[in-house]
Amino acid sequence: MTKFVFVILILISTNGIVFSQQYSDAELKEIAGFNADIANPKSHDTTLAKAYLGLGEILYVANLDTLAPLCNKTIAIAKRNLAKKNLSYQEKKVFLSKLSDALNNVGYIYKTKGDIDLALKYYHESLKIHEEIKDKSGIATSLNNIGFVYRSQGNIYLAIEYYQRSLKIQEELGDHEGIASLYNNIGIIYYDQMDYDNALKCYQKSLKHDKETNYERGIANTYNNIGLIYYKKGALNEALKYYTWSLEIKQKIGDKIGIALSYNHIGELFEAQDSLYSAREYYLKALNILEKQGDKRWISFVLKDLSDLLLKIGELKLAEEYALKSYKIAKELGFPSNISNSAQTLSKINKLKGNYKDALELFELHSMMKDSILNNDLIKNTKNQQLKYEFEKTQAIKDAEHKKDLEIVAEKGQKQKMISYGITIVLLIVVSMLGVIFNRLKITKKQKLVIEEQKQVVEIAKTQLEEKNKEVMDSINYAKRIQDALLKSEEHESKHLPPHFILYKPKDIVSGDFYWALEKDHHLYLAAADCTGHGVPGALLTMLGNSFLNEINAIDILLTPAEVLNLLRQKIIIELNQKGNDGESNDGMDISLIRLNLLTNELQWAGANNPLYIIRENQLEEYKPDKQPIGYNYKMTDFTNHTFNIQKGDYVCIFTDGFADQFGGPKGKKYKYNTFKEKLLNIYQTPMNEQKQLLSKEFEMWKGNLQQVDDICIIGLRI
Repeated sequence: MTKFVFVILILISTNGIVFSQQYSDAELKEIAGFNADIANPKSHDTTLAKAYLGLGEILYVANLDTLAPLCNKTIAIAKRNLAKKNLSYQEKKVFLSKLSDALNNVGYIYKTKGDIDLALKYYHESLKIHEEIKDKSGIATSLNNIGFVYRSQGNIYLAIEYYQRSLKIQEELGDHEGIASLYNNIGIIYYDQMDYDNALKCYQKSLKHDKETNYERGIANTYNNIGLIYYKKGALNEALKYYTWSLEIKQKIGDKIGIALSYNHIGELFEAQDSLYSAREYYLKALNILEKQGDKRWISFVLKDLSDLLLKIGELKLAEEYALKSYKIAKELGFPSNISNSAQTLSKINKLKGNYKDALELFELHSMMKDSILNNDLIKNTKNQQLKYEFEKTQAIKDAEHKKDLEIVAEKGQKQKMISYGITIVLLIVVSMLGVIFNRLKITKKQKLVIEEQKQVVEIAKTQLEEKNKEVMDSINYAKRIQDALLKSEEHESKHLPPHFILYKPKDIVSGDFYWALEKDHHLYLAAADCTGHGVPGALLTMLGNSFLNEINAIDILLTPAEVLNLLRQKIIIELNQKGNDGESNDGMDISLIRLNLLTNELQWAGANNPLYIIRENQLEEYKPDKQPIGYNYKMTDFTNHTFNIQKGDYVCIFTDGFADQFGGPKGKKYKYNTFKEKLLNIYQTPMNEQKQLLSKEFEMWKGNLQQVDDICIIGLRI
């Protein structure tokens, strides 16, 4: 980023920007100036572009979701003006500069959220513009950011190359903060390769440069990294001292992600001293902050640390839950270090559970990812690249001094001697360049061979994966045909059946929700059920549920809904062999079941975790279900049977939880049951087929571009 950008929660309006956070007097003065520029209707677009971007680079409390609006404002203003033909050279340069900085900031957002491809895209776009306007400081920042992404992906060769290109420019500019950042990042590479001595040397250089400008964020980060070195060397008291210094600064400047990382490292110290519950407290504090900030990379690390700790405490089930979350995030990010750590922990858990095959596969993945980081050739190349850079840097200084000597000699008339020195310098440069070119050719040739081998392996794996994927998808589509055949038509034909609709939206190809209907002796049975899970596992349970309900009601006796649920639970427990033992299947379903007398309109109902809504004269009454599932439960009682006298015009609704639990809307929150009730009250008097369309449209508008989180089944009846 231009320096490094974090933003607090802001409110953009025609009157400027409102915020609450403590800043220095100088920062408050700048913020007030930016607010005034934004509020002034006469402000030129160059002023507005600077103001929005400037706010983003001052308000760095770690709330990334609020950074995007500021950057997008700057991007929109810059692109709108750059499209004009009559733009002056100075205006064009300003807009290009602010556009490149904003693109860089957006790249940082995507990097933090885990979308690495988009992060690299925006970083390279920013770099291209910086190079176009010859902005050396911007070029160095972009190179550093790109190098950081490549390091996270395990591509150390490219990371070192970009870091050194950036470092060279920063040293030319004398930018102490930039130099410190790069030495810190190079130190992290040495740390990842367990070369702690060289890592510490880099961190100390970084600290020296940050102290030159009293850059508190950089100082705090470097204190943290030095603490990690002492932790790895077993000097726990020294590590705690540096962690504490780092935490104090981060709390002072409001760096929330930094505070979370300090909590996590202090938790590691407690764990190393066997203070396991103190360690757990610090890990959870760190995780809580990171989840609010949405930093996936560090969430994965903290979840892994928590899982390892819970294994020591003996909480295997919770340890596995955290480890699986960590592994899932690591795979999304594609960062070798995260994948290696999570796979190692999951391997231990599967070994403890007796899943030796899975344990071995995960351990092999851990080893492969670790080897990609700790490869001997890679470590050697890292050191050689850095030594080469230091040598070239020293040689450049000596060449400059020598050149100065030559000028002095020339002034004294020693022309011949100057020529001799010149020839010597040229020869040295030629020899050095030949050596560098030869070395690069060897490295390039070796890398090309490795890439070709890896490409062949990837192509084979891709072909195998596509074949397997086709087989799986064919099986799932066939399963859908079976499931559709088991469900009754949504437009269930019966001259006795009241007006109704069924809204049925599977999350995946096959669904874990199902509806069931049966007419028997002038009575209508109708159910909406939600089985454990969704997709293929949930679909298997729907088939069992549907089959069992038909079997239970195949007798001549007219059963109440509660009796049906009791028998259904009994069959599920027997067929799934559920006895309440640790580690066994806890599958089952939640269900709402009604029985309507089609002659008298008497309604009976029973529910397992799913309620019943009845609307009469614009008043919605909710009837609570029994808080127990259809399946084994530690405390099982008979289900309660409810009886109602339904009047003409009454509206009855049964449903699963997928609609209310959907994330969406302007803030990405759950739809919730209260909103669902309000929607039903607004539409229940409209024709039934129109209600279905309105609910479906409401769901799609609320969901927006987010994924559907669960299967949906809603049934409405008008008496």
